[in-house]
Parts: sequence; structure tokens; C-alpha cells
Amino acid sequence: MDFPIVTISDMVNAQFKLLDHLGIEKVQVVGGSMGGMMALRAAAEYPERVTPLRYAQRR
Repeated sequence: MDFPIVTISDMVNAQFKLLDHLGIEKVQVVGGSMGGMMALRAAAEYPERVTPLRYAQRR
């Protein structure tokens, strides 16, 4: 059985469809590893709906 390839953009688009359904207009995103990639993609694809990004690093 072959599964479709799911990209970070696909996941972000699904999250924003849920936000639309819930009536949430603006979000603040943060994440590490794959979550960080999703936060960057969300800011790139939905800049009007994402508050300014902040970078955090844990040592």
C-alpha cells in the first residue's frame, strides 16, 4: 500500500483550516525541531495571521 507524501505545508494548511473552523484569527507559534519548521512555514504562508516570531534556543 502506498501512502501519500505529507509535507510541512500540508500540516500547516490543515492547522489553519481548523483555526478557521474554530473562528481563531491570529496565533502565536513556537516549536522545536519539526514544530519549529511548522512555525516558520506558518509565518511564511500566513504572515497576516501569525504574530511576530521569536527565536529561542535551549542549551
